[in-house]
Amino acid sequence: MADVLRGIKANNAFYHSLVGYAEHLQAQGDVPECLQVCQEAANYATFQYCGFYAEPRLEQLLIRIRHQAAIGPIAPAARPAATRLRVLHYATSVFEVGGHTRLLDNWIRADAANQHDVLLTQQTVPVPAFLTEAVEAVQGNVTVLDSADVLSNARHLAGVAGGYDVIILHHHANDVVPILALAAAERSVPVCVLNHGDHRFWLGVVVCDLLVEIRDNLIAADKQRRGIQAFGLLPIPVHTSAVSPEAYHASRAILGILPEQVMLLSIGASYKYDPIDEKNFFADILPVLERYEQAVLVVVGIDPASDLAIRYAHPRLRFVAPTMHLADFHNACDIYLEGYPFSSFTAYLEVGAQGKPICRMYAPPLLNAYAISTYPAPVHYPADRAEWTGYLQHLITDAQARLVAGRQEYANSSTHAPAAIQEHVRIIYRKAAAVAGKAVVNSLPTTVFSGPNDQYLYKMQYNPERLIVLHKYFKLPLTAKLHLVAHNIRSLMARSDISVRDLFWFVFKAK
Repeated sequence: MADVLRGIKANNAFYHSLVGYAEHLQAQGDVPECLQVCQEAANYATFQYCGFYAEPRLEQLLIRIRHQAAIGPIAPAARPAATRLRVLHYATSVFEVGGHTRLLDNWIRADAANQHDVLLTQQTVPVPAFLTEAVEAVQGNVTVLDSADVLSNARHLAGVAGGYDVIILHHHANDVVPILALAAAERSVPVCVLNHGDHRFWLGVVVCDLLVEIRDNLIAADKQRRGIQAFGLLPIPVHTSAVSPEAYHASRAILGILPEQVMLLSIGASYKYDPIDEKNFFADILPVLERYEQAVLVVVGIDPASDLAIRYAHPRLRFVAPTMHLADFHNACDIYLEGYPFSSFTAYLEVGAQGKPICRMYAPPLLNAYAISTYPAPVHYPADRAEWTGYLQHLITDAQARLVAGRQEYANSSTHAPAAIQEHVRIIYRKAAAVAGKAVVNSLPTTVFSGPNDQYLYKMQYNPERLIVLHKYFKLPLTAKLHLVAHNIRSLMARSDISVRDLFWFVFKAK
């Protein structure tokens, strides 16, 4: 634990050395170079846990840059009275696979009575067709900005913002554009942040009038960690639909699942299964597969040729590369296994909405515990590995137990169904209108958090193999360079492309 706490403090110190250098550049009037360093600081905090979930120093610096770059005010646009709300969804980028884009898509589909536009600033792949179709169905537009210039993108967002009744931010954690664009003193259009990255640091508290949580068990934590005052709730939208026996058997035939087999399903990106301490999903499941010959596990999201798949190869463990075509996997499975140590909430909620039982991870930290206070049935998280194993074995061997547990999941899924989502969205709009421009009352904490949840997050994000690109930091002052090299000395010395002489040159040469 001591090593983890030292690591968090070291990350925090290097982050602040970056922000300090950015402040120096801003004071000199070098806005482009300052913005580059701000971006590096945001990147670092996003991918290396620094002990905070919101950070006031960088956010305030971005506000000063906004003034220095003369990004204009956000003036309400004159337009005819309309019965429909105009909603702007801002996202950094969207993808074919993953809950982030699906949540945006489902919001628009659930609120088809209003007009929705989508603005993207760092879209490097084609916009998913399902999202384009959803926007077009409500007479909206998808705009992809092709400029790599951050200030240009911020000016565009600031320029169009006044034409909307509400702005929803679905941005990436390290995106500086929302603050540069929307931190205007006289902004009347409300800004909501959809907290899809609720477990981690993100930029944007200073423009967040209303924080839209995807689970209300994190509201108290976000008050403490981010200093936010106003909250809404949008449970992750899913469609409730029980699977017919015909669909169940047809999908199993397609996947080659035998009638007597009990199919376990887990869905998630490869990194979500990387072990932390005692939590090793594949090491835990293999003994279960060995004991119960009727059990077969399909894991969707991991390439069969990957090192992870090869390391844990088993005759009844099947790996499937990432795909958005999940219907047959959902239909055919008997039990959903939540992957760990990092959860995929949307993945298991979609299966639970079919009336399938879910075996959740054991002893989850706060960041992995998903619950809604209005659920009609209790959510069960095993206390430890032994209880997890016992519960899973019970589900594998008892069809009636699977049926009962599946009914509970199906009952809870009504909280995520379209009708419930529509009502939540209406409440969000009403709350947002009441707090428009009130983000200034948010008080970002300066605490360095280091409790059990924070230590878990540090370990999740710790990656000694992450390459440090030294030339990006060449203009840093001496103290910041020393921080960088000292904190990453093991990985730097292990690289064949860097020598001790290179490190001395990097630290002590000015150009």
